[in-house]
Amino acid sequence: MIHRLLLALCATLTSAAAAPPGTAALLCPGGEVTVEAEDRATATRVCDQIAEIRPALAACGLQQSAPLTVYLVDEADLPSGPFLGSYAAGSNEIRLARPDRLPDMFLPDHPFARLDPGLMFQSLLVHELSHAFLDQVECTRTRCVAEHEYVAYAMQLSFLPEEARMTLLGTSEDGLDPAPVPEESLNDFTALLDPVHFANRVWRHFSQPENGCDFIRRIQSGEVDLRLPPL
Repeated sequence: MIHRLLLALCATLTSAAAAPPGTAALLCPGGEVTVEAEDRATATRVCDQIAEIRPALAACGLQQSAPLTVYLVDEADLPSGPFLGSYAAGSNEIRLARPDRLPDMFLPDHPFARLDPGLMFQSLLVHELSHAFLDQVECTRTRCVAEHEYVAYAMQLSFLPEEARMTLLGTSEDGLDPAPVPEESLNDFTALLDPVHFANRVWRHFSQPENGCDFIRRIQSGEVDLRLPPL
């Protein structure tokens, strides 16, 4: 079961798989996103959520520059196993587990299990839209794992209400370590090996006054490189 990931996501920075069939396809207002879901009402709700999410992403410089398709699926698999959400680099396609499926995908003691399924789904949508919008900006190096996950976790956590965010992080805002987070600790190795630790550090780093959206803009411009230095 998906348990080791704090936010239980996977951004697949590889080639896209074949698109799953949807039962209802809806072009969202503005014509930039198509949602495929089990029914039109669900697709409409997702379109509404995307419209709500856009301003928060735009505030950090994350803008859509190519059409996207969002697929809501019952079950799906990556090579690494089941997943809740994924974006494949270069595909312009997002896959998310249906909101009604999410509560069954967590162990009872997982922090995410304490969230309302609707809020849980919206949180995952923010994460994957962040990956997609960032991917539409040319990355300065192959994969860019840490940069992608930094942006996705920062936006996902910032969009959550404070109580829900602190539930996922296992602390309160007052309980966050105020010490500066060094950039070298926000690397590909940590992002892949210990997503819980990485997400917590991302939020601490992003919350520091000198970082926030300015740091995300620096990632997009290629100024930030989170690779570990060579040995």
